[in-house]
Amino acid sequence: MNEYFYVVGLHGVVIGYAFGEIRCGNAEPVIPQADGYLEIHEVYIHPEHRSKGIGKELINCLIDKASEHQIVRALVGSSNRRWKDTASFYEELGFDMWYIQMYK
Repeated sequence: MNEYFYVVGLHGVVIGYAFGEIRCGNAEPVIPQADGYLEIHEVYIHPEHRSKGIGKELINCLIDKASEHQIVRALVGSSNRRWKDTASFYEELGFDMWYIQMYK
């Protein structure tokens, strides 16, 4: 069972979810090797329900759950065509940019 998996339903229909896991290491230089951190793997909200705060609430649930285990850092990555919107979403939640990869 993964305690870092949240689902949002409305009238019996799933409209969103988010999940992650606690990890250690592999996040140098932004997170020291010895520190644990929450890695957020995926967040999805059905298009009809976006921009209503549901995604932010899911992220906050993940972060709150991690803090119950003394985990205070989080890491997220994303690859999608609306990356500017994604970056803005996480910046509003207090995340900072660490890495960028581009293609042509």
